[in-house]
Amino acid sequence: MKTFNHIYKDPLIADLPREEINGKRYYVTPSGKRLPSVTTFLSHFKGDSIRKWREKVGEEEANRISKRASTRGTKFHSLMESYISNQERSSFLNEELMPDMKLAFNIMKPVIDRIDNVHYLETMLYSETVGLAGQVDCIAEF
Repeated sequence: MKTFNHIYKDPLIADLPREEINGKRYYVTPSGKRLPSVTTFLSHFKGDSIRKWREKVGEEEANRISKRASTRGTKFHSLMESYISNQERSSFLNEELMPDMKLAFNIMKPVIDRIDNVHYLETMLYSETVGLAGQVDCIAEF
């Protein structure tokens, strides 16, 4: 198993308080400025393709498919985070893991192994200049 080199993080980056306003996520900076999350910002540009799909398959089926996809995505995300964090392989790639997750991991591993010098992993970043905040999954050298 590869061991990823982790670069020391900027000590000025801190977890920001999170607020939900009208179903939208905002973060409060140390200066007190409220910044929308990147996801909240991007949600303003959604087309109506999701709405059309939901109408086509029905709300119940759309909810079932969405929940399944979300659960699978969250599990795979956690799996990759554990791997890049250099956790003992047996702690995250074990017998309880669904076969499709093992397959996905084995497919992605050669690509993920090409990164190193992990600068940030699941780290809060923000810019008052840009006016956005959010949690980055991974910033590393490829």
